Amino acid sequence: MSDKRRGEAREISGPAKRVLMISYNYPPTGAGGSIRTTKLARYLPSCGWLPTVLTVGRERTRWSKGDASEGVFPGVKILRAPFPDILTSAKDFMVSKGFMKAAGPGAETLLSRSAGGSSGRRSPLERVLRWLKRWASFPDRYNLWIPFALMCGYKELRSGQYDAIYSSSPPIVDNILAAALQRLSGLPWVADFRDPWTQNPYLQFTPFELKATRALERKVLEGSSAIVTVSEPLAGMLRELHGDREGGVDCITNAFDPDDFRGHVEPPSDRFVITYAGMFYGDKRSPAGFMRAVEELLSEGAIDPDELLVRLYGPYDPVVQEVKASLTHPEVLEVNDVVSRQEVIEHERESTALLILVWDDAYSATGYGGKVFEYLGARRPILAWNPAGGVLDELLEQTGAGVSVSSHREVKAVLADWFKEWRATGAVAYRGHEVDIQSYGWDKHANDFALILNTISGARCD
Repeated sequence: MSDKRRGEAREISGPAKRVLMISYNYPPTGAGGSIRTTKLARYLPSCGWLPTVLTVGRERTRWSKGDASEGVFPGVKILRAPFPDILTSAKDFMVSKGFMKAAGPGAETLLSRSAGGSSGRRSPLERVLRWLKRWASFPDRYNLWIPFALMCGYKELRSGQYDAIYSSSPPIVDNILAAALQRLSGLPWVADFRDPWTQNPYLQFTPFELKATRALERKVLEGSSAIVTVSEPLAGMLRELHGDREGGVDCITNAFDPDDFRGHVEPPSDRFVITYAGMFYGDKRSPAGFMRAVEELLSEGAIDPDELLVRLYGPYDPVVQEVKASLTHPEVLEVNDVVSRQEVIEHERESTALLILVWDDAYSATGYGGKVFEYLGARRPILAWNPAGGVLDELLEQTGAGVSVSSHREVKAVLADWFKEWRATGAVAYRGHEVDIQSYGWDKHANDFALILNTISGARCD
């Protein structure tokens, strides 16, 4: 959101307004996808808006690893609608009958060789199953949640006095539900995109699918009073597709919660610890290039293996295991599974430096990645492997929180300099600009959302 609009945000006079927040991803479901809605649910009441969260009742996928208590706040009501997850049930049945095998925790399920599959060529059964899954998931694999959530949401809107609707997408069903409830209730609606829908190049569409889905996106979003997304380039893409709105088409980035980072944590002085937390997406965010630079520094004697530990936290990925197996010094790389969010925050805070891995493509330049704002809260030097450049480069330069590099040579130069500083002082100095960093707190960003809700609901401000 622009500085001009942020400066105009004020508390609503009188009693709090009420907003129905639709978010399939909400603790304990959703991992990183639930953070945005969870933090808004926590901080919006202090900005004059009391949320009711409509979310899923039970979720059995790999993302159900959170703690439901993380989404419980005073005065915030949580509605849970059931979801008959037929696709997951069908997959479990296929695994139990030996037609499929699980490729590991957090990995996609692969057809077993007993079903005729092979690593280089898909079997007829695999092709049929992929085709069925593709069309059963149109436009979203969570389609069967819609009727249950719609009934739950409509009943709630009829029973209470609400002033606005908010939805967080993906999954797309959140916006579809919000569009339906907006039409039924006539309430203003803020559609929030953490990732685009048809404008997301990582989602693969056939020409027919793209045409049909884009028409559906325009139809779904036509009733929205405001559209929000997480970066200015993405906001520009949405303006181009959907035009402007009464409440604007704005960027409100992700953020960190200051309360998650209370107290002082001292990084280790006897070992240089670099931590990465997040997804890998195979070779798209592979640590291979970064570890190659590390290995060269080790072979050149610039770093001693006993001095360094690189820790990775994220869902199992075979590419990461291959990287570790290929190292001359595999002992410097520690590969960990998913841990709780609070635990990973503590690991970040006790690190010497934090690592970001960005996919090298043009679209990556439009986004910040999932962890950089949490890293800002940890207040440790950030090293971003970011050949794409873009908004992440701008953020690190603005805040002074770290360094963005685009080549193997630059990685080596930064690490060599940091090691010299660490050997001399026992630490790498954090040079972040505190005022700029504090502006990315969820307590500040909730106020930005409240301003948009005020605008579309006609709320009177002092």
